[in-house]
Amino acid sequence: MRKITKIWLIIAVALIVIGGVIFAAILSQSNWDFTTLSTVNYQTKTYTSLEQFNDIAIETETADITFLFSENDSTKVVCYEMEKVPHSVSFDGGKLTIRDTDQRQWFDHIGISFVAPKITIYLPKSEYGALNISTTTGGIFIPQDFQFESIHISGTTGDIDSSATVSGAFTVKLTTGNISVKNAIIGSLDLTTTTGRTTLSDVTCSGDIRTNVSTGKVNLANIRCINFSTDGSTGDISLENVIADKQMIINRSTGDVKIKDSDANSLNIQLDTGNVTGNLLTGKIFTVESDTGKIRVPENSPGGICVITTSTGDILIS
Repeated sequence: MRKITKIWLIIAVALIVIGGVIFAAILSQSNWDFTTLSTVNYQTKTYTSLEQFNDIAIETETADITFLFSENDSTKVVCYEMEKVPHSVSFDGGKLTIRDTDQRQWFDHIGISFVAPKITIYLPKSEYGALNISTTTGGIFIPQDFQFESIHISGTTGDIDSSATVSGAFTVKLTTGNISVKNAIIGSLDLTTTTGRTTLSDVTCSGDIRTNVSTGKVNLANIRCINFSTDGSTGDISLENVIADKQMIINRSTGDVKIKDSDANSLNIQLDTGNVTGNLLTGKIFTVESDTGKIRVPENSPGGICVITTSTGDILIS
């Protein structure tokens, strides 16, 4: 190695070490609080109103959204926001509308921030009409206390956690994010995420439940619905005490299907690669096929039908 190259390498390593020492010293002075390194200024704005409304519409890029009960008869919206990306809050035509407005120049996008904007909505009553949320990056939390006629959520990256009652359709479409719906009574449920985990627990649905995931696991426990269907490319699916009154349809390219104390009048499970194991609650007329794998199912008995096909994997049902 040339002498000049060695000198430059020594200088580079020295600068890295010095930078690390300075970085550690600054964080030590602030008790290792990384938020002190933020170059983005935040502000908190609060909006209150006694106006009545039925529907709620929210459009935001990066804010986390949380719904809570109000302590009085007024609606309160608290926005913890970037100074140059403020939110507007309006109560018009029987609708609460919340939008953010990006006022940044191109150079304002260059910076460091260790916190996310937040929107906290305090509602004075429990029942509302349509809830529509559009977000790019942000999580959404809706507690069990609220009831909506419908919920529609679309986003790119963010987790959804809801226990709200929905008398009509509840739809979620995400690119990357986890979806959790629990302790809820719902009309119909349609959940889509490209990459992420879908978890349903203690859900009663008067209509159909559908999940679609390209890469991610689907876990269901204590579910009752009319029809259940799930599509996916890669990911396991687990069903525990899942009852579909009519049909249960499961399609996966790669992934295992585990069934415990679950059933439907008609089951159709199609896999390219994966095992199907577990137990059903009632007798079935079985049609099963596996190119490579063990097959063990009960004797045919009067009841519904059960079709299971996997190219590579075991089929073990009791």
